[in-house]
Amino acid sequence: MKEEDEKYRTLCVLNAGEVKRNEILFRKVATKYEDFLLLPDLDICIADYTGDWDSKILCVVSCKTSLRERIAQACYWKLKFLASDVTKHIKVYLVTTDNDEDFFLKSQEKGRIQWKVTE
Repeated sequence: MKEEDEKYRTLCVLNAGEVKRNEILFRKVATKYEDFLLLPDLDICIADYTGDWDSKILCVVSCKTSLRERIAQACYWKLKFLASDVTKHIKVYLVTTDNDEDFFLKSQEKGRIQWKVTE
């Protein structure tokens, strides 16, 4: 797609290690906690990377095999992003295989969806 459309030329998909090693992207996604800059809980980062400070983090994706407490973690990082003008535009996605089946779709009747909710 990058070769076919110029607007996708600088689009990059990176893992957490790649973001940590890239000072520009690290500083664009890191959040301040007291005297420290912390990298949020991310497994995948999608960025418009131009190689300079004009680069922009578009979204972070957190991949989990179960939901349990992880929903709160994703919400926490989104709130941290919203607290800063530098990061407030970053979208946060939580992707899960939901191995614990905390949330799953059960369709017994056509057109009806029932949710299983655990407490």
